[in-house]
Amino acid sequence: MCSVCDKDIKKLRHPKERPLFFLSVILTVVFFFVTLGFSLGGEELVAELKQEQIVEYRLDNPEAEEMTDPQIWQALDQEERELVETLEELDTVYVLIAPIGLILFMFWSFGQGYGHARSNAIHVTERQFPQLYKHWKELADELGMKVTPELYMINGNGQINAYATCVPGYRKYGMVYSDVVTKALNGADPTALRFILGHELGHIRFGHVTLFYAFFRTLSMLPGIAWLIGLPMSRAAEYGCDKVGYKLTGDHDCRGLFMLAAGKHHNLDVNAQEYRCEQVNKGSFWSLIANFGSSHPNVAWRITAIMENRHGPLIFGRIFNKKQ
Repeated sequence: MCSVCDKDIKKLRHPKERPLFFLSVILTVVFFFVTLGFSLGGEELVAELKQEQIVEYRLDNPEAEEMTDPQIWQALDQEERELVETLEELDTVYVLIAPIGLILFMFWSFGQGYGHARSNAIHVTERQFPQLYKHWKELADELGMKVTPELYMINGNGQINAYATCVPGYRKYGMVYSDVVTKALNGADPTALRFILGHELGHIRFGHVTLFYAFFRTLSMLPGIAWLIGLPMSRAAEYGCDKVGYKLTGDHDCRGLFMLAAGKHHNLDVNAQEYRCEQVNKGSFWSLIANFGSSHPNVAWRITAIMENRHGPLIFGRIFNKKQ
């Protein structure tokens, strides 16, 4: 039975995620057409850039007055010639087929990931880890999913992790590391497990695991651009999925998130109030730095976003009220 309607989903999504994704789409489209424009009619621009560099070289080096333009061009440093030579080599056919090549590469990569899951993980079903499957299916039903995504469990070798992904045009599925479910299968901590499973189903419900989403965020994850668009967008997605996990479980004590901080054996022992006073309310300049370069928000910020029922900060500062 669906308990989280489309209206609820819109409220749970971080308000900055879609604008950042839209910006990423615009950036990708503009980059493609600008590159295509250079490949179609960039000869004059290339010639002008090359001539400007040759003239500048002659002005800076009087002894080059007797040299021909080709000789001067070869005398320039490789770094000075790099942009012009790149534009010269830009071929329209390559520009047109590049998006297709990227899509095929992504399809291949996602397919390899699914092959790894099928070959090395355990497919969780009604007959294979039925208790784990029951949690997964119940949460998927509450999110209104007509088809329950596949779920796999793999040996985490002590790591606490889970993720959701897809095979484009084929299926979406989740992967959970065995250490996440150890205590839950023994009946000790089902809420933390359900929060984590709900978080991953949130990625599927929000459309984060589609080829469309992955394609249009590729350019935004390049160095430099990633700090301003790609990484903040990723952090916004994580905040939204945390809210989905909380909506499904009511895990106000953040036991699922504390598992990331303290591990599977001690997450229930964390004093949430002391953690909040020590690692959230005091703040830290270096916490800002750590968050700035990460695809996931600081765990402390994620916990506070849940406890205070707020959308967490993406880049600078904290939107949380400082408690004395």
